[in-house]
Amino acid sequence: MRLPDLIASLSVGTKILPNNETDKPAFGGDKTLTAHQRSILALLMDRRYYLAQAGEGQNDTADLVEHYLQVGSGRKFDPSPTFRSSRYLDATPGVRETGQDPFLHYLLDTVGEATLTDTLAGLTDADVGMLRARFDADWYLRSYPDVEASGNDPFVHYLTTGWRERRDPSPSFSTGAYLDLYSDIRDSGINPFRHWVLHGIGEGRSNGKAASSLASAASLSAGERQVLTRMVDIERYQAYVADAGPDPVLPLAAHFGLDGANADKAVLSFQAARHVATYPELAGTDQEPLLHYLFAVVGEPALRELFVDKPIEVTRAICEQFDAAWYLYSYPDVEASGQDALIHYMTVGWRENRDPSQEFSTRAYLLRYPDIIEAGMHPFQHWVTFGKDEGRSGVSSARNFRNRPYTPSITAILVNDDADPLTPECVFAIAGQTYEDLSFLVVGTPLSDASRAALEARTRHARIGYLSGDGAVPLSDLLHRAAAQASGDLLWFVRGRGVHDFEFLARLTSSFADNSVQLGFGRRLEPHDTNFAVTQDELARQMEGWARHATTPAAVWFPEHLRTGRMAVDQYSFLWRRRILCDDVWHRAGDYRHLGLWHLYLHMASGGQIATVRDALMRIPAALPPMPSNDDFRSDVARLTAEVGSVWPTTHGVAGLASVSEAVKRHVLVVTHGIFAGGAENLPIQLANELAARGIIVSMLIFKVDLNPEMRATLNPGVSIYEADWVMEYGSEQFLRDIGCSLIHSHGVIGEMFFFRLSDGPLPVPYVATLHGSYEASSSSELPERFIAKIVRNVDLFIYTADKNLVPLLRHQVRPERIIKMINAMPVDEAPFPRTRAGMGIAEDAVVFTLVGRGIPEKGWSTAINAFRAVRDLNPHRPMHLCLVGEGEEPDRLKPLHADDPSISFLGFQLRIHGLYRMTDVAIVPTRFAGESFPLCIIQALQVSVPVIATDVGEIASMLEVDGVAGGVVVEGSPVDAVFDARFTEAMHGLIDDERRERISRGAGVLGRGYDMGAFTDQYVAVYERVIRDFAASRPLMAADGDTADAV
Repeated sequence: MRLPDLIASLSVGTKILPNNETDKPAFGGDKTLTAHQRSILALLMDRRYYLAQAGEGQNDTADLVEHYLQVGSGRKFDPSPTFRSSRYLDATPGVRETGQDPFLHYLLDTVGEATLTDTLAGLTDADVGMLRARFDADWYLRSYPDVEASGNDPFVHYLTTGWRERRDPSPSFSTGAYLDLYSDIRDSGINPFRHWVLHGIGEGRSNGKAASSLASAASLSAGERQVLTRMVDIERYQAYVADAGPDPVLPLAAHFGLDGANADKAVLSFQAARHVATYPELAGTDQEPLLHYLFAVVGEPALRELFVDKPIEVTRAICEQFDAAWYLYSYPDVEASGQDALIHYMTVGWRENRDPSQEFSTRAYLLRYPDIIEAGMHPFQHWVTFGKDEGRSGVSSARNFRNRPYTPSITAILVNDDADPLTPECVFAIAGQTYEDLSFLVVGTPLSDASRAALEARTRHARIGYLSGDGAVPLSDLLHRAAAQASGDLLWFVRGRGVHDFEFLARLTSSFADNSVQLGFGRRLEPHDTNFAVTQDELARQMEGWARHATTPAAVWFPEHLRTGRMAVDQYSFLWRRRILCDDVWHRAGDYRHLGLWHLYLHMASGGQIATVRDALMRIPAALPPMPSNDDFRSDVARLTAEVGSVWPTTHGVAGLASVSEAVKRHVLVVTHGIFAGGAENLPIQLANELAARGIIVSMLIFKVDLNPEMRATLNPGVSIYEADWVMEYGSEQFLRDIGCSLIHSHGVIGEMFFFRLSDGPLPVPYVATLHGSYEASSSSELPERFIAKIVRNVDLFIYTADKNLVPLLRHQVRPERIIKMINAMPVDEAPFPRTRAGMGIAEDAVVFTLVGRGIPEKGWSTAINAFRAVRDLNPHRPMHLCLVGEGEEPDRLKPLHADDPSISFLGFQLRIHGLYRMTDVAIVPTRFAGESFPLCIIQALQVSVPVIATDVGEIASMLEVDGVAGGVVVEGSPVDAVFDARFTEAMHGLIDDERRERISRGAGVLGRGYDMGAFTDQYVAVYERVIRDFAASRPLMAADGDTADAV
């Protein structure tokens, strides 16, 4: 039988079958459906549309549904004109990967069988045909872009969901107006469009649009008038209707229906003339432009949601926080179309990731708080009504940096050269900078008398140093010597005749609040620039909108400058985050004739970013001479090109690792929770320092942005710190490419949560995860099993320190070649503790117990105090002392309770842990923390021969005894506080004995020598190289944006 005959044989009156099946068969590859599911599919397929695709020559032995399941699905036939398989697959890439039929997945998984059963109950395929005939799918998708973006079938969406949201099925039917007009329909819960098509037309009922010609406010439907009435209840839309009498709607519509001449006098930003220009079909009609805009373009459902369905206080709060002038300035397309700024943003703009003000980033808020997406809430409305009170941030990270308090010390290095001397005007401007913490170091040939007088007159109380050198000394040598002598956190290099604005340094420095910025430049004005002669005050006024944080990753910045030849103009002023560069870097700069500074820039920037601050201005009194185009310059360009290519392999960083030669530097991104005290946070800092010392480029990604300044000071300043919020806004995969990342090394499950929730597919770089116990410490809601499975699929290598770390992974069949066990290590800090025993009032013969840990109950603070007091009671004639180190809620709670006990010292955060342990007799670690694995505090104690008493958790037992050598006492844990305290009391009491303590101390020293940081780093470097090679060999190359040779 031919397919058309089969289709024709189907009963026109077929209804959806009752759902009597209790088991829902699987569908996907075999597409097995129950009879009930087949009846749903039959009703929602369009017979004529499908037949046009199948063709009359198609033969089948079953019905239309069977043909679709067996033939049409595989041939990518669409089952109806309103469902596009390709659009749905684009919106749900996971379905494409599984090979499921998109239409079946949409109906049975996305919409749901129960919902469809309720929606289609009582309908025949003839009824559905009538509904389709009056439904305008194209109009629906244009009017509701969220439906278009989701890949939904617009017809099914309206029947199941859209009508409940008062969306309209076509421009000729108003869902809201129909419900407002007919209370019987509203009260019955019937779909108004279904009722109107199947019954209402025959009953002579209105389509809800008949009363609304949009020619005047008087012609509006009840629902439309309700919207407009609520609008004028809000101050933003009350400009000219305050005294309009009982019906303010007419004056509002009349006022804004004019040609826009009065629009500038009202808060409402709608521009009628521009709207008519956008919709020329309005010309010559009697439709009011405002009413057309509101109810024909925006639509009553969207306006009801904004003005009617929410409490008026919420809408007013939204209006107060919304910056209409800024919105129209930022989005000229909206202004040009004449649309109202607030209405545009609230209905359409937020879906396009536009921002309502400088203080709120739509994209950042949605990315930062996925629960808002899951709840389907409007991000700006949520922030205004709930988010601010909950402490949620709506500010874009990029906008936030320059507003942060940041006052580093700065040394201005003034390079004087006979060929291009520092003029008095130049020196006067440098010395007159408004930035306060500024010292000066003059290098090169002596300043002229006038220039020196200008410097010393303006800086009487500032620090000024002089470092002489004649014209024969290469510039790179001068800078090397100056950098070694300077003391500032940032170094400001200045040479030549440029005259800086007095705010130059303050503005440029503000960008360094972003810890990923390593190098910064201001904006140079030459005599031919139009703004050159404008006064500083006037230019500052003009630049109000320029004060943004503009940065470029070094891996992008250098290839771009090489490609465009922008290195031909030398920089006369730059700011650098000071750190130690190896002597060879400085010496090789001297090998360049013209581009030595650019060689230094490359190494100064490392894996960080370069800031370009447009509102930091310097004026050059005469046009700078161009770089020569001789053989020397071309040789320098070739040398610099090769050097850039040895650091960054492509124009956009790491586009494909398999193409990276052994000569290319590695760039390791270390991911950690933050820069603060804690073992899992300290180890990444120490490893980053060791890697950087070996010439590997290292950057860090952190989540907690409040840095502990003392811990920050322990990190090599050349290690760029990127913040997760900023990376999220930038785009995680683009970020990895643009910074030239070679490998990610995470030190906590927070890294996996970040990258693998943002990315659906494999990352462009290999991923190594060191397990410090965060998997075990996470709840099932924080880390569901399905997400652990995704992590296991995507992480290239897991490094675990304790056997218990593997339990979550083994549940998901992690492959043996993807796991490796390693110990932790720490560098030994030789610095003494800043306080002495005598200074703390501790007797020379006292036994000192010390706890170092995070300030949380699980780390055993109460147990330490209880056990110490019990041991002290057992030994009343032996002086002893308890030192407690750490910050957090637990020490804050306990400190007032024991403030009168001189034998207990709450020391807060301390940096010199090795020094404190050298004053300690016994280190105690009474931890019951679920994630405890390989504590660094135990390593630090063993390294200085201090015996340890610790709970038997993680790898602690194996740390405290190796091959019969004991370095401490292991205590069995217990969930019962009294039992646990008693066991620790017994262990601590046992080490009051001097001989036993000395014996274990010798064992601790032996064990401590096994935690060598150099050997530990060697292991990690070898692991990195193996993982990078394996990754490159096993995965196809990522497509590069351009040819590498062209890039350099």
